[in-house]
Amino acid sequence: MRVLECFGLPTPLREPHVDLTVVGCPDALITTRIDVRSVLRAKWAALGAHRSQMGRLGSFVWLVRPVSRWLWPAETFQCVQSVRPIQPPETDIFAGL
Repeated sequence: MRVLECFGLPTPLREPHVDLTVVGCPDALITTRIDVRSVLRAKWAALGAHRSQMGRLGSFVWLVRPVSRWLWPAETFQCVQSVRPIQPPETDIFAGL
């Protein structure tokens, strides 16, 4: 957030209606981590094709995209219910199917 503010860009997480205690998921609850570095180019292309997915973040994509490989190398998920036992941490979201 500080980097965005240094560039004079809006920081959505500083808005009064945002409750930072409910943003994201505690690491202890994450059951699956998928390495997405190999598909980041396609992910950014898809986000660019669907501007509505970016919301207010679209104005600083030029800043985030070059470093996203290091900032967000993985997508994380929490298994809430499964018909089969899981063995966290999983690296394949379809494991066990």
